[in-house]
Amino acid sequence: MKIWYQDEYLQFIISQGVGVNDKVASSPASYLSYLSSVSHHLSIEISPITLNCENDVQRLAMELEGKRKPRTIGNYISAMRQYVAMVDAHGMRTTAIVNLDSSEIERSALPQIQEDELVHDDISDDESADDKHFLHSSFREKLLEHLLVAELLKRNWLEHSCDLEIAKPEVDSKGYDLIAEKGGIVRHIQLKSTKRGGNASSQNIHIALAAKPSGCVIWLEFDEHSLELGPFRFLGASLGEKLPKIDHFPVAKHTKANAEGKKSERPQLRRVSKSQFDVIYSIEELYEVLFG
Repeated sequence: MKIWYQDEYLQFIISQGVGVNDKVASSPASYLSYLSSVSHHLSIEISPITLNCENDVQRLAMELEGKRKPRTIGNYISAMRQYVAMVDAHGMRTTAIVNLDSSEIERSALPQIQEDELVHDDISDDESADDKHFLHSSFREKLLEHLLVAELLKRNWLEHSCDLEIAKPEVDSKGYDLIAEKGGIVRHIQLKSTKRGGNASSQNIHIALAAKPSGCVIWLEFDEHSLELGPFRFLGASLGEKLPKIDHFPVAKHTKANAEGKKSERPQLRRVSKSQFDVIYSIEELYEVLFG
């Protein structure tokens, strides 16, 4: 099985903003992997013949019911809708029909495997490491948070202080994920994360964080295989001082467009470029920056 126009698909979804504000994963690569999964599970080629309208999306989604989990099918639907949008935008359906004879159309359009031949486990063989990072991003995000907290507590232990306290907000609405206190110093910390070598050039930062004394952002990079942390990027001020003003940075937008094709603004968020962050190469240095 294969996907027609893979390169064009990747270019199209990137042009639509997919992956621009990724926090933890590469959405374009994951979308392509979702289409590969649909092709695998239904034994069809993904092409402008088999997938060119919303009816096709719904039909293929129905054929996947019972074979994959609803949440996973939801991800597949998002990827298929982007493929349909590409086909419409570039007029690919007519071109494809001209280049296919009827036997090829019939062969590519119909599933050719039986239910008992399908893979039913949570992550099938055709799903790559990128799939795991994307599909289980909430799990990984929480894991990375715990790893960072553990490293900070370890540093506190090794300096024989044992006075570092970590808390979490009950409601995540003011732009921070952790509250860390040590020796009267209180840090409100927003966490961001990307894989080492990722192409994220900015992060969305909540303007409310600037109202917190010693508010800061830790953007951690990690090894995608071992989850080893580092290097880190830090956005903040000296102890006791507020986060530098970020109001003048561009207002962040939703990654998905509305029915009119417009991406609405997110007025509480600002898109802050990577160049504004200081690079920190070790957890020891990060601990010192945070608490002196």
